[in-house]
Amino acid sequence: MTNKITYVTALTTAIENPSALTSAEVEKLTALRESIAKRNSTKSTKPTKTQVANENYAQDILRTMEKHTIYSIADIRREVESLCDATSQKIAPIMQKLVDAGKVTKTVSKGKNFYSLAE
Repeated sequence: MTNKITYVTALTTAIENPSALTSAEVEKLTALRESIAKRNSTKSTKPTKTQVANENYAQDILRTMEKHTIYSIADIRREVESLCDATSQKIAPIMQKLVDAGKVTKTVSKGKNFYSLAE
């Protein structure tokens, strides 16, 4: 019975002693790399429904916010009609994306986050 070269054995050899790789193990690892590259290249880059919805919410927030006005998440929930039923846990990541994009600034006072339009 011949020993089959598996991905696990090839990876184990590569990690523990890379100079001891046999040509069969190199071939097996090359095939693994190619299959992973192929799988990654066919992944969809299309945004999910949640990402599309959050982008729409972000646009609603930006349209509603006024310059030189500071908003808490509760204020945003009251002001933005499309987010009136949303939780703080839903609004906070949307606001963080806006902060990361440089469209909104965030300040923290007494443990509470406040947001204003970036200038």
